[in-house]
Amino acid sequence: MKRRVLLLVILLLVRVGFNPVNISQTISVKGIEGWRMKLVGVAARNLPEPESALVLGVVLGYKSSLSREFYQSLINSGSVHMVVASGYNIMVVAGLALSGFLFFVSRGWASVLAIGVMIFYVILTGGEISVVRAALMGSMVFVGAVLGRGAKAWWSLTLAAWLLLMVDPSIIGSISFQLSVAATFGVTVLAPYFKKHLEESGASLAGLVEKLDLTTSFSALILTWPIIWFHFGRGSLISLVSNAVILPLVPLLMAFGGLMLASGVVWGPLATVISWPTYALAHLVVILVRLFGG
Repeated sequence: MKRRVLLLVILLLVRVGFNPVNISQTISVKGIEGWRMKLVGVAARNLPEPESALVLGVVLGYKSSLSREFYQSLINSGSVHMVVASGYNIMVVAGLALSGFLFFVSRGWASVLAIGVMIFYVILTGGEISVVRAALMGSMVFVGAVLGRGAKAWWSLTLAAWLLLMVDPSIIGSISFQLSVAATFGVTVLAPYFKKHLEESGASLAGLVEKLDLTTSFSALILTWPIIWFHFGRGSLISLVSNAVILPLVPLLMAFGGLMLASGVVWGPLATVISWPTYALAHLVVILVRLFGG
């Protein structure tokens, strides 16, 4: 049953991913914008500016709320890629979702649910083809793991990348494609490697690192950082330092920010409580962005 569900999901994503048209054209645009505006409203009610705009940018790739001054600071600090929906964002979302679901269900169902989260995230971010490609690659890797290729996740990733390149060879020069491949490899291949060696080492912090799933975000970070720096860093030593300091905070901000936005749609008081740690993280990122972008 789980395999059939997974294969149906992957076939749907392949159909959408190979069609270079926004997914939002196949789903009610008004419906998508309605949900996005609800989430924008949740952020505005619970966070001041520019923290509210930063959370919306990091979680949804929504840049309309960013002030010109803060957006320029993001550019100057070499961290503007944070507020762009990309393969890095979607693989962090998928990794966090998979880790969370594994506490409650088997890996097969956790993979199904994580793929569902990815699809929902694709819709909320506007269904840009770059994000769809990332969801396709991540889904194929998850499917490969459930079907018995967990030890060779790189095989599923290679197959997904090869299929996309066969359809459109020009995407090899796409920044989003490069980030998607790197982030997917980090989350599905490198993270399990780090987890295994942490457990074998018996390090005192190994349990905390595993509970917070820091290996997932760290693995995606170290593989995507060179690409981010190459394309957005402009060869600046400031961007080299700023990304090393700021990027480790992004997965945490995405997790708390996403929970705050989602809970705000369901029950406002819960969003208010979650907004406290969200604001603390967002405010720290704002301080760092202004410091490095000044």
